[in-house]
This record gives sequence, C-alpha cells and structure tokens, in this order.
Amino acid sequence: MERPAPRQAAASSTLAEEGKLLAKARQLMQSGQVSPALELLQSSAQRYPKSVLSQEREVLTIEALAASGAAPAARQRAQRFLERYPASPYLARLQRFVE
Repeated sequence: MERPAPRQAAASSTLAEEGKLLAKARQLMQSGQVSPALELLQSSAQRYPKSVLSQEREVLTIEALAASGAAPAARQRAQRFLERYPASPYLARLQRFVE
C-alpha cells in the first residue's frame, strides 16, 4: 500500500485541522457563544488564508456577525461574498443578509 507524499499528507492534515476549527466555531454558534466563534473564525482566517474551506469560513463569519448584532457588517460581507463568488453553493444561504 502506497503512503501519501509528505506534501499531500501535510495538506490533508492541515485541511482536517481547519475542518475541526470550523466545526468548533459552528458548535459555539449553535450554543449561543458567538464571540468565541468569531474569534475562532478570525484565527482560522489568519492561519489558513487561502484555504479550500475559505468560503465556508466566510459564510460562518457572516452568520456569526449577524447573530452578534452586527447586521451592517454581516450585510456588507455577504454582498462582497456574493459579488466575488456568484456561483457559490452558499448563494441561497446568504441571500437573506442582502435583501
């Protein structure tokens, strides 16, 4: 059985780590702990700025901003996201922030 190349294994490990951070942020939001979720999402963005999970992270950030009462910031980020990614699978999920 072949082992993944070191670079591939590192990328998989990094993706798994980031996935865990996003899952934790989602869990925090569901339990009403919006501020810690936002901090975790910001940390994730700094650690993984060009991640394949960046769209999901941004959607979670927008939702957390809205839940924290920062509706104008959520609206602005949602608009920017929709302009940047018009074919995103998150399109329907974000429409409510810009209507």
